[in-house]
Amino acid sequence: MIDFVITWVDDKDPHWRSEFEKYQNQGSGDQSETRFRDWDILVYWFRGVEKFAPWVNKIHFVTQGHLPEWLNIEHEKINIVKHSDFIPEKYLPTFNSHTIELSFHRISGLSENYVYFNDDTFLISSIDRDFFFKYDLPCDQAAMGILKGSGVYQHTNLANLIFLQRYCDSKYSTIVKNFRNWITLKYGMFSIYNIGFLLVSSFYTGFYNFHLPQAHKKSNLNKLWSLSEADLDFSCYHKFRNYSSVNQYLQRYISLVENKFYPVNMFRRGKMFDISGDNIYEAFEFIVYQKMPMVCINDNNSVSDFESNKRILKKAFESIFPDKSTFEI
Repeated sequence: MIDFVITWVDDKDPHWRSEFEKYQNQGSGDQSETRFRDWDILVYWFRGVEKFAPWVNKIHFVTQGHLPEWLNIEHEKINIVKHSDFIPEKYLPTFNSHTIELSFHRISGLSENYVYFNDDTFLISSIDRDFFFKYDLPCDQAAMGILKGSGVYQHTNLANLIFLQRYCDSKYSTIVKNFRNWITLKYGMFSIYNIGFLLVSSFYTGFYNFHLPQAHKKSNLNKLWSLSEADLDFSCYHKFRNYSSVNQYLQRYISLVENKFYPVNMFRRGKMFDISGDNIYEAFEFIVYQKMPMVCINDNNSVSDFESNKRILKKAFESIFPDKSTFEI
């Protein structure tokens, strides 16, 4: 049994906007508007699920409380989940995706095996049940890397690596326990990179993160909280993404370092587009021609013409999802 979890924000909702501006003036962290801006393409996420993954058990739709007007909330597969339904009151209200993601294990009725979708990630061609889980293990790629650059994203991933170093097996021990998960022809050049990073340092220097729908085990989140409630509690208290917090990728890293995953080549499964300039047309073609099963449309501060880009994306999705789904009124 596999559930999907998707988070969504309506940045135009009056109550959400009022709360956001109240805490925006009081706190620090990543408060960029692009973290919350809605591209008005959520309807295509539901159409994609119905068309390409009809086998999904439940869809847990997570918001602060607001809902799209077109959503059929009576659908048998939809579980509407408000932040207050599963996030401890001491963390609310929150505008910190880490708080939300690190609390998923508290969602009532969530299956042990679930796939987490950001609202900028979509299915655009058919997949079967073992696309995300094989032999009851999440499908993933162990691709080592090294942290570089600055910003909240890099700092939080550094916090993740420090957490691994404190509470998990060493890098050498991890790879020796199941060498074939890390060095395999499936990864191509990344197997060579893994060997290189293994020789360079005995510490975890980083992992390549795929901004795509991610398979997870609910028990891993429970384990993270049991390993260090203080670290996760600290992360969740911040109203916005904080530089020194761990983030949801830590849940994925636990699967990797414990060798509890099934190796696949993630680069052949989907692609992320940072929308800026002319790459909107590359994203358009990728969607229209359904080049891979998954796509991510990543918003950022470099988007030059938001309204124009939004129209182009909607046209692309409409070409493969022209018909309403049963998730729509």
